[in-house]
Amino acid sequence: MKNLRISVNGIAYDIEVGDMTECPVTVKVNGKNYDVLLEDQAITSVTVTPKPVVTKPNAPAPKPVTSIPTGARLLRAPMPGTILDIAVKAGDKVTRGQLICALEAMKMKNAIKSPVDGVIAAVNVECGQKVAYNDLIVSFE
Repeated sequence: MKNLRISVNGIAYDIEVGDMTECPVTVKVNGKNYDVLLEDQAITSVTVTPKPVVTKPNAPAPKPVTSIPTGARLLRAPMPGTILDIAVKAGDKVTRGQLICALEAMKMKNAIKSPVDGVIAAVNVECGQKVAYNDLIVSFE
């Protein structure tokens, strides 16, 4: 955990921030634990514009972004890296904290977990695919 001291409106707080790759992030404020969804990892309603992905010669071709319904809830890559494995498929019911996929970034394997209970509408990545920060991983119904 990373320890911080911040001041909000003149009031000082001692904060401990947990693993930023987890979703939600555990934050302790003045000794009390909170689960926090970071804006960059939160499920949001957005319009997605596919962008080209550069891959190595033997890597599988990137999966095209499927059409995303208006108001869809999305899970995005919290960092750039390579998808190592995918634990879900379209139609799977998932619970908050359930493993969605593993993402290798800077030689470390990171577990990308579901921030909500729901049903997977589409998986927008494949094993071996390189993703950039904020690229779409899955959408929920």
